[in-house]
Amino acid sequence: MNTRHVVLREVKDGDGSRVLTAKLSDDGEVVIEGWDFGAGVERVFGVREYEWAWTIPADSVGDLLRAMQAATDDVLVALRERFSGEQAAGIGTFLESKRIPTRRWSRLGE
Repeated sequence: MNTRHVVLREVKDGDGSRVLTAKLSDDGEVVIEGWDFGAGVERVFGVREYEWAWTIPADSVGDLLRAMQAATDDVLVALRERFSGEQAAGIGTFLESKRIPTRRWSRLGE
């Protein structure tokens, strides 16, 4: 059975809340979504809320698995093993350095 959703990071501290998840869409795309709320976001961006999503097309999921040298064909398990907790911050750089295609969306503010 394949995993459909994983939490890569969920932090609540004095700077606010940071959540990063990954899910597999019905058409096989990997969607990585992040939400940052609070004082830490305000210091950086001047607003208290930042949301974003990176979508990896279904035909690039195999490339992502190979780039991660995954020991599983379940891409969400592989992402969780490679990019959980403190490692979550490196996922964007990894995708860019490995030239994994992504569609990107973001929004600042409430």
